[in-house]
Amino acid sequence: MSDAERIRTFVFEKRIKPARVRGETTVSVTAHEINDVLSLNNHFRNITQSLTGQKFRDLASVPTPKVLGTPESSTAAFVFKI
Repeated sequence: MSDAERIRTFVFEKRIKPARVRGETTVSVTAHEINDVLSLNNHFRNITQSLTGQKFRDLASVPTPKVLGTPESSTAAFVFKI
């Protein structure tokens, strides 16, 4: 599984799906958290591309997330409307 697939799967399975079950309308996740959990060695550009791309939007049935902080950095936070 590629890093991009791992990123998309992690965010969908561990953040989006549980938030939907709880009835939440938004969910956020930081690039720093994803990097640490998946041991990605600071691949922040890959994280940003994976979560803002069409593949993730199709997988999770979400619109493009709002990106807070500096894109493609550890401070990026992705806010999804679910």
